[in-house]
Amino acid sequence: MVALDHSNMRHYLLTLSFLYSLALQAQPELEVNLEPSYTAGETVTLTCLGTDLPDKMLLIYAYGVETVEGQVASKKVTFALPQNISLIAGLIKIKLLAGKQMVWKGETQIMADQKAEVSIEAYCGPKHLIVNKTDFAMITASLLDEYDNPYPDNSPLEIEYLHSHHISTYAISMNSLVAYKRVYSPQTIGTGSVSVKKGQVGSKEFRLSYYSNDPVDYRLKISREHDFADGNQIIYLETSKIEDDKNNTIENGTAVYFYIYDTTGQLNAQLIGQTISGVAQVSLPAPLDSTTWILHSSIPGYATGQSAQLHFKQAIRSLPVSQNDHGIIVGPVLSFMNQQVKDGINIKMVLKGENYHYETSSPIKSGYAHLTWPLDMKPGDYKATISLSQLSTTIAIER
Repeated sequence: MVALDHSNMRHYLLTLSFLYSLALQAQPELEVNLEPSYTAGETVTLTCLGTDLPDKMLLIYAYGVETVEGQVASKKVTFALPQNISLIAGLIKIKLLAGKQMVWKGETQIMADQKAEVSIEAYCGPKHLIVNKTDFAMITASLLDEYDNPYPDNSPLEIEYLHSHHISTYAISMNSLVAYKRVYSPQTIGTGSVSVKKGQVGSKEFRLSYYSNDPVDYRLKISREHDFADGNQIIYLETSKIEDDKNNTIENGTAVYFYIYDTTGQLNAQLIGQTISGVAQVSLPAPLDSTTWILHSSIPGYATGQSAQLHFKQAIRSLPVSQNDHGIIVGPVLSFMNQQVKDGINIKMVLKGENYHYETSSPIKSGYAHLTWPLDMKPGDYKATISLSQLSTTIAIER
């Protein structure tokens, strides 16, 4: 290859520049009438004028790519934008092709139709809030034209919020297809309503429910008629009205646990009550023996009631026992005012003899319990222990 000197190189470049300018002058001119923007629903037609006309239009839009054939006339070709594309707001990139060669490219914007009737799509959630300073619901809304195209950024909307008989109005604007606002919970329980509007057009109403915060410690109330352990009296355990730190009553159905211990720390009973209007109540019968209950209550993980002690005196002091050919008769079993004890209290008998052991029980009815001899009991000497809870008496039996 022969190297070019400086003068030859200059001549070569001038020749290339001249040939390129001739090629540009020879390229046919193409005139396309395309507006920078159109309104959704408007008929969009591209008319191309020139000698070397395109025969296809390639559209690249939000939902994909589509090809449109042109309508050719004398030195003119017309392309009509399909309706399914001209109704969708957004950017459309256009390329015109003559055969496989691109002869022109441009773009246009389809804008939401702001003159037609509008609609509002809105969502609000969560709908259940705790009354503290941080919990909130988010309401989002989109202002749409009749073809479901979102309005452009900065389009105004209004939020109306109702709580405690007071309506507040807040201005919001569309931004990146939506408008939104946080609605923080108040400091009192109840309900609220929120909606979005634009002029005379509004969204559906959203209902918000405000629930109490975590409960705080409460008091424990005890109700009884007397302090005797008669197995008959009903003891009522009840909480004070349980509230949160803002004096809001906790929700109905909140589980409150009641624990009953003896003086050794052994758990004798556990009961669960559910709150109604902030108060939980349980009941249980008095014991049958002199004892002391140590009472505790709690809403596990949240709040506790103060501890209390409940003392019981012995009500049943003796078990009169007699026997006959059929068995043992216990009674009359009397309570603290010499009245008959309630029916259904169980009397237990343990019968022991030489190589013999037998146990049975019978409920008291009208102050008496009847314990029959076992069928396999043979003649001999036995000891019978009669007991009611911790109270017992033993007698000798000869058969």
